[in-house]
Amino acid sequence: AGSNHACALTSAGGIKCWGIGYDSLVTLYSSGYKAISSGDDFSCAINDAGGIKCWNSPSSPTSFAYDLSEFQSGVIAISGGNSHACAMTSVGVKCWGGNTGSNLPVDVSGLESGVLAIAGGANANCAVMTNGILKCWEVNNPITPVDVSGIQF
Repeated sequence: AGSNHACALTSAGGIKCWGIGYDSLVTLYSSGYKAISSGDDFSCAINDAGGIKCWNSPSSPTSFAYDLSEFQSGVIAISGGNSHACAMTSVGVKCWGGNTGSNLPVDVSGLESGVLAIAGGANANCAVMTNGILKCWEVNNPITPVDVSGIQF
């Protein structure tokens, strides 16, 4: 969910959204998607080919959908934050928007392999590593994760 909207993935792989700016529950896509995540005024989804499509919520000044050409396939997970998003691929984690310094995806240093899951917050993100370690980072440039001590998965 974003700050003024929410979106859900249907069992058929469709996407439905509602909230401020949507007249009611709106079907954006009827099928073709396998995961979704939202930030404050946007949402992004992973399509069946592993590519990413993002769109601004209707309450945003510019409401439109766009494909991220940097991610045509291979995306495993996606996570939205305040004004940024991150994607986990088979070759690492990349983030864009917010204070990353780029609207294009930027590599997250040290997360080229061994990432099990990612999660985003307002201005920070975390990754659970396959060795059970939790690594978190603020969305700034350069993006440098640090180990969170005292938490093991």
